[in-house]
Amino acid sequence: MNKKILLIAAFAFLLPFTSNADSKEESNDIVRYDYSFPRDIEEYDDSILTNSSQKFYYDDDIEDQINISNYQNADVFVNGKAVESDDEAKNLIQEGKNTVDILNVRDTVDVKIKSGKEEKGFNNSNNKLDQKVTDLMETLLDEEVKENFSGGQISVIRDNEEIYDYNFGYVNNLKKNGEAIPYEYRVEVDENTLFDLASNTKMYVTNYSLQKLVYEGKINIDDKVSKYFPEFKDDEKSPIKGKNEMTIRDILRHQAGFPADPQYHNNNYDKDDGNKNGVNDLFSQDREKTLDMVMRTPLSYEPGSKSVYSDVDYMLLGFIVEKVTGQRLDKYFAENFAKPLNLRYTLFNPLENGFDKNQVAATELNGNTRDGAVDFLNIRKDTIQGEVHDEKAYYSMAGVSGHAGLFSNSRELAKLANIMLNEGRYKNIRFWDKKTQDEFTKASEVNPSYGLGWRRMADGRYAWAFSNLASSNTIGHTGWTGTLTVIDPLERMTFVLLTNKKNGFVLNNKENPNYFYTDASMSGGYGAVSTLIYKALQDNSKELVMALANELQIGQERMLKNREGYLNEAELNDYIAIKNTNQIIKDKYKNTSEDSISIDDKKADHDNLEKTKNESRYEKSSNPKTGINGLIPLLSLAFSSAFAYRKIKR
Repeated sequence: MNKKILLIAAFAFLLPFTSNADSKEESNDIVRYDYSFPRDIEEYDDSILTNSSQKFYYDDDIEDQINISNYQNADVFVNGKAVESDDEAKNLIQEGKNTVDILNVRDTVDVKIKSGKEEKGFNNSNNKLDQKVTDLMETLLDEEVKENFSGGQISVIRDNEEIYDYNFGYVNNLKKNGEAIPYEYRVEVDENTLFDLASNTKMYVTNYSLQKLVYEGKINIDDKVSKYFPEFKDDEKSPIKGKNEMTIRDILRHQAGFPADPQYHNNNYDKDDGNKNGVNDLFSQDREKTLDMVMRTPLSYEPGSKSVYSDVDYMLLGFIVEKVTGQRLDKYFAENFAKPLNLRYTLFNPLENGFDKNQVAATELNGNTRDGAVDFLNIRKDTIQGEVHDEKAYYSMAGVSGHAGLFSNSRELAKLANIMLNEGRYKNIRFWDKKTQDEFTKASEVNPSYGLGWRRMADGRYAWAFSNLASSNTIGHTGWTGTLTVIDPLERMTFVLLTNKKNGFVLNNKENPNYFYTDASMSGGYGAVSTLIYKALQDNSKELVMALANELQIGQERMLKNREGYLNEAELNDYIAIKNTNQIIKDKYKNTSEDSISIDDKKADHDNLEKTKNESRYEKSSNPKTGINGLIPLLSLAFSSAFAYRKIKR
């Protein structure tokens, strides 16, 4: 029998799930939300926990803020405590933000919430994260590392205090051919490991520079681009006009008209240069020439008519910063941000600035080739480590661009991002004022999930990364290499998740050359980790923590069974990590009292985990690249859903 069919059959006993779409209605001072569980599989977010955790805000004038049908059909929690009736739920509602979790859904459950419009933070008096929830998060990340998913760092700042840091995994897991590097030869991620921030460069270099220059009166965001580059103007032959009137504001909103990805670095690319002749007329692997190519790039849509996320926007903005300051972008950032903040690990081109490869998390295994699917002049073919992964930044911009190129660690990046919570100030240093910051973070009329550069939670469009529990004014950004920054003014919190999720093989470079092994992990999807960080702001019962761990397993099983194209070796290996996490959490908390969990317990658990990990290093060498014929599928069709699948080096 075909092994893929056999694997699918292993999940055939799972219940099919259907659901109606959620609805939202606003009237007067009330926001009404209707949720129906289980969620429709086509709308089900693969971060899993973002589907089950929702928020609402207390309002003393609203009666019956929460009504839930069929409590017997799910495990229901309000503010981290189990409830079995509306009366029990109402007794747990408190001032500020409240949460409801609908977990382990066995049949239809309808949830009706009446939320106050005034947003407030969680009603907690200390800045400690709930250790039970962070235990779950850390266990999940560590179990994913055992399946050769990426390493990373997490840092959380609240009320200007660093309250949480966690490092996990290794700087590089795999050889170029996809075989696992033996554990004894791997380098562990520590607090000083640098990560390629990818598009988070846009915010913490380019946006920060622009916000500072606007505050200083050196730039006006309504200035036309032609003020700084007179050669930037419409070509009479171009079918779409708009360059003559284009402003910095248009570019910041990703509404400037540029194509999403004109590949300046790729001599074989011929899609965005306006001349279908089999060659790339915008080709450049020289930084000075690239500026000219950006000036010449034809528009692909009428400026202001829609939002199209484009790296060109921030390449051009970076050039504008350089024009105004007279300094290359890396030098300006170093002098005006890194030096005043004493950021020693936040910089461009780390290998040119005193760092060696093992101090930097690796990204793609085979250069920029997508395991052989991509080729162009001078393409890198060795594992990328210590150099920016982004092709336009590396080949066309010498590693320094407004859209990509910055490296950092989570602690320093959280410190840098936290300036936004202090409205442009760090201690006695003023970078910009509240008025300037508000202008950059307010919602775009075309798409409220965009500010001026910043990505916004808005009406929930960025919940997949920030979590449904984030406030509507939460801002931040993601980076293609696996980086996330979240700045929530309501919770007075900044957190950073850095991973190197492109450090793996491409699952199918013919169908999707940009989908890598670790993209399938919970850390790579952001939303599960974000949700757990928000959940940790509350004091939760151990029952909730166990239910969340179980929900991760239930959700992954459901997607493996029901979502077309989801069944692959990466998702199955993540299922192993999730299943093991569920068992570890269950074993730890099932027979413990709430008061028995201490820092000493956590240290003992950590020591035991390290001992087990060291022992296991010489017992197995997991190889997720061997292929279907190298698999030993371990199937159990018991009602417990016991199932394991692992690629093992033969």
